[in-house]
Amino acid sequence: MKVEKGEGKMKSVFKRLIAIAVVAVLMLSAVPLSFSENPLPNPPPPDDIAMWIEPTEISLTTAEPQYTIGYKFNVTVWGKSNIETKGWQFWLRFRADLLNVSYYYDPEKGYIADSVWYCLPDGTGSTTGPSEFMTGAGMTMPVKPSVKILYDGVHNRIEFGEAWTMGAYGPPQPSGARMAIVEFEVIKVPDKGQTLEDWLDISWVANDVDDKTYIFGADDVHYHIAYDTHYTFEWSPPPSPGLMVDPSSRFFDRYTVWNGTTFTETVKLTDLAAAWFLTNVSFTLTYDAAELELVDVTGNTAAWDVALDIDTSVAGEIAVYAETSQDLSGDVDIITVTFNISDQEIYPDVDVLTLDLVNVSAYDHTLEITVDPIVPATITIEGYLAVAMPWMEVKPSEIIMGSEHGECIKGQTFQIEVTINRLHFAWKLVGVEFRLMYDDSLLEVVKVEEGPYLSNFAPYGTWFCSYVEEDYYGPHVLVGNLILPNPEGEWETVAGDEEGGPLENGTIAIITFKVIRQTVKFPPEITDTAEFGLFNIRMVDYTGSLIPVDYSKVVNGTYQAWSGSQLGRFIDVYGGASNGGYGPFPDPFPAPYGGQGLNKPMDLVIPQSEVVLYADVLYNYWPVQQKDVCFEVEGPYDHINGELVPRPNHFVLLKETARTDENGVAKITFAMPWPCEDPESLLGVWKVTATVNIRDVVVNDTLYFYYDYLVHIFDVTTDKFYYKHCETVEITVEYGSHSMQEYPALFAAVIKDELNVAIGMDLAYVTVGGAEFCTFANGTVTLSIHVEKWAFAGYADIYIGCYDKDPTEGGFAWYPEVVVEDAIYIEPL
Repeated sequence: MKVEKGEGKMKSVFKRLIAIAVVAVLMLSAVPLSFSENPLPNPPPPDDIAMWIEPTEISLTTAEPQYTIGYKFNVTVWGKSNIETKGWQFWLRFRADLLNVSYYYDPEKGYIADSVWYCLPDGTGSTTGPSEFMTGAGMTMPVKPSVKILYDGVHNRIEFGEAWTMGAYGPPQPSGARMAIVEFEVIKVPDKGQTLEDWLDISWVANDVDDKTYIFGADDVHYHIAYDTHYTFEWSPPPSPGLMVDPSSRFFDRYTVWNGTTFTETVKLTDLAAAWFLTNVSFTLTYDAAELELVDVTGNTAAWDVALDIDTSVAGEIAVYAETSQDLSGDVDIITVTFNISDQEIYPDVDVLTLDLVNVSAYDHTLEITVDPIVPATITIEGYLAVAMPWMEVKPSEIIMGSEHGECIKGQTFQIEVTINRLHFAWKLVGVEFRLMYDDSLLEVVKVEEGPYLSNFAPYGTWFCSYVEEDYYGPHVLVGNLILPNPEGEWETVAGDEEGGPLENGTIAIITFKVIRQTVKFPPEITDTAEFGLFNIRMVDYTGSLIPVDYSKVVNGTYQAWSGSQLGRFIDVYGGASNGGYGPFPDPFPAPYGGQGLNKPMDLVIPQSEVVLYADVLYNYWPVQQKDVCFEVEGPYDHINGELVPRPNHFVLLKETARTDENGVAKITFAMPWPCEDPESLLGVWKVTATVNIRDVVVNDTLYFYYDYLVHIFDVTTDKFYYKHCETVEITVEYGSHSMQEYPALFAAVIKDELNVAIGMDLAYVTVGGAEFCTFANGTVTLSIHVEKWAFAGYADIYIGCYDKDPTEGGFAWYPEVVVEDAIYIEPL
């Protein structure tokens, strides 16, 4: 059956406008090619057997910037049949001056299209098939799609088909199935006011006898009904092109002298639609001639081949006129300008310069083209920061443990500080990171604590972290310390000071080490050495930029240790306490808080706590087993002018003997007394003496410990005496602790009015401790209580308590409650 021609063609009656999907450029391969899903968008034609193209309308307009030369789209050839089929074929023709398909030349077969594929059931393209239309039992014989170039002087045509092999048949496809996918490329855009039109035509015939588009039925009949797709490309005003200075921003920081540095900027048209048929553009680029020196201007004469005039006769201005004979599109460079930075300031002065585009105009053959957006460039040149670069140091830079006497130092601890030095505020530092190398065969990291420096500049606190690591660097401590920004993520303060100011130096971290190995040698000499090496130092400003570090001034530390000699007879007494469950009892306090070492003090013991005492007995560092050690505990003592003086109620609490085990260690435990009358008279310093007879020679060691409340409340004050109802009372509590170790403390304040009504309470959690032996570590805490409207007027009392935690969580009191009578007065009016 032949299609009749009306004015040369009869076109599909079921055509409608649909969106065209942009398809990626595909490469010919035997592997199926991936396409977007292309379901049947229109109902199939009413014929029982037919072929057609989807979409049935392709409408492009220059008003959409993607529709221009080089734009690619694909169409799908469909077929339907109510009978079994042997194969199919189509000849698809199109105007060669409007569209193109990609192809290559084969000397034997001519031009082969590499943008035509069989369409598989999943919508992907394949060079081997079978297509969705022919899917069934058996295989099809693939062919290479060919292209006939300008066969009639106007059109190109694609010839493609598919057939079953070995007598197989394709099943009926009454609802329609996909045969092939064809990708087209736009090679022409319409002139102004013009609409380009074509048919993607599979219904045409080569002559009046032999149709070239058909479905080959199992009945050996060629069925010829076919429908085409209408293609239009209409000119409408495309989006306006832009003009920009590229890059549109540059930043030159304050850490480098930039005078004499050159940089290059390009002025270009952006997103120029070919449909504008632009002929010329002109503009003036302005710049600050006092800060920037013009070095060179070059033009893109390849694009602007008619004229390219550049005028630099006026200082600070570059006037440009560019004209072309070509149909330019996309991003098109016009001029490239090189500047030299000639006048960098001194920080904190900052120059923000603009490379502006003025007097901009663009034309086609008949009218002016609006240029939008116009994007200038911003050049930021920070003044040179002529201050010293900061560095870091290990302090003290030299640690020497032991002495020429050869005493045992194993288990002893020491601290080093890592400091930042000569930090000027102009660096705007907010964070520090470093790594510290050490020898883990000699030393063990006990604790890493934050130093006080950055907290001076941290109204919102600091973030501190540390890790003991062993990786490809070797054993080291990694430390980070950061000033926290405000809730909006902005830094209100930065670290540092004017040069020579009191806050230009400070401690970032405090690291405690323990000696885990000591060489034994006689006579004693320094045998163990190691380095505390700082590396990977990073200092960061509030923008996240790195601050340069003066590595020439970085000070590392050294560790040296005397060997231990044949120390002969030796005893060391040390211990610990349960302290309400916060101590490691029955283990001793960790060194040095247990009194490890000769004549070293032990940390605080709280009232009624259980105490454990150990004694190491050695001869030339070798444990002495099965020896009876005598322990004596006596006290209390007062600490007066650096001396321990027995009190009038001084007495010997106990004498006890314990035998050393296989490790040469003897141990006793006991609980401290708390008598019925005046129990606090026992608070103070207590002395422990341990003695042992080693081969007719008695050796001894002593330690002292404080028996005391964990916390003493010294004073309670308020911000004023008279308060009105609904005002807030600010209560300041001054306290101190003899504890060398740190403990949690919960301070509670309660106000009772003149009629003993509790009108308010406040809580504050703090950490107490950190004292040196026989001294207080003092602190203050502030609590706030609102005077309720219903409180009775008159005098009111304040009650202050200190607990380890909330009593509902099992907490207990660290110190007796303090009551300040008539502490405030609530006014009646």
